[in-house]
Amino acid sequence: SDIHDAGLTQYFEVLGWTRDVWDGGNYNSYPASEFSSFEELDEAEQLAARQLCWFKDKWNGLSMEQWDPLPQPPQNSSISYDHDEHHPPTASPTDEPDRPDSGP
Repeated sequence: SDIHDAGLTQYFEVLGWTRDVWDGGNYNSYPASEFSSFEELDEAEQLAARQLCWFKDKWNGLSMEQWDPLPQPPQNSSISYDHDEHHPPTASPTDEPDRPDSGP
């Protein structure tokens, strides 16, 4: 399955989900984590939820409009959100380093 291939099975299992529970579809056999707020999950369950991209506000069912805003960097911080950190600027093709002449 995609979940297994992506290496996510362990996180679902920490939250009490097994293939039998998932495939069974019986609401009464859902794990306790399914009925718990994020704050009620233990530390391992919270970590597993985060690994599955279920952070606190999403887990607790808040709409995006209600999510906590991203923290702003301190005023004296060199962190800038003005560029894409996953794709840092690259040097232009004309910015090649000086090369020694190979000829006379």
